[in-house]
Amino acid sequence: GGGVVSRAGDGLSAKQQQRVPLGTLMDQLKQAIATSQNQELALQHVIDGLNAAVSATNTQIAHTERTIGVIDARLGVAQDQLVTTRAKVASDKAQLSRMLVTTYKAGNDSTAVNNLFSSGSVDQFIQRYLDAQRLSDAEHQAVTGVQADEQRVTDLIARIAEEQHRQQSALADLQGQLADQQQERSGREQAQQALAAAQAQDVQRLADATRASTSAAARANQSQRSSLFT
Repeated sequence: GGGVVSRAGDGLSAKQQQRVPLGTLMDQLKQAIATSQNQELALQHVIDGLNAAVSATNTQIAHTERTIGVIDARLGVAQDQLVTTRAKVASDKAQLSRMLVTTYKAGNDSTAVNNLFSSGSVDQFIQRYLDAQRLSDAEHQAVTGVQADEQRVTDLIARIAEEQHRQQSALADLQGQLADQQQERSGREQAQQALAAAQAQDVQRLADATRASTSAAARANQSQRSSLFT
């Protein structure tokens, strides 16, 4: 529905247009103007709808961007918590090491102690600590508590990151939708401008034809009056 209407007389040679009676040409131009006006109104209706859609999409984008900002802040807090928790793991490891030294000096089995100190990472240390059957229940609870804290924060970060990914994907979809809407609106506006230009030409041609008709009528009247005196 965005095509530009053909104007009256289009496709006719200059001589053919001269042979078209002025009255007929004027009627054709009036019809062409009315048609283009109707098409222009229809296009404006579509453009108004696209303007509303673009506005709504912009609102959704702004909301999604705010949501992502909140998620980013939450993720930052959770990551800070993980750093703090891991620092606590390291601190507890040192404390537990001292406890193990005390246990060793008290005459406990040194083999388990050596296994614990030979651990290459915090996770290995904790796991071997849990595997040492000669440690007290209090020590066991301390280690499992540290493990639980670290896992809880790690799981929280994973959930927030997943939510962040979903929101970023939604934002990308909205931005793509907005680009499509703006492109369609631009095309409709160009068609509307072309219609307006064609309509202006038809209005000018109608004005020219009206003047020509008035001039022809005046000449005919003058000729009729002249013939009365001859």
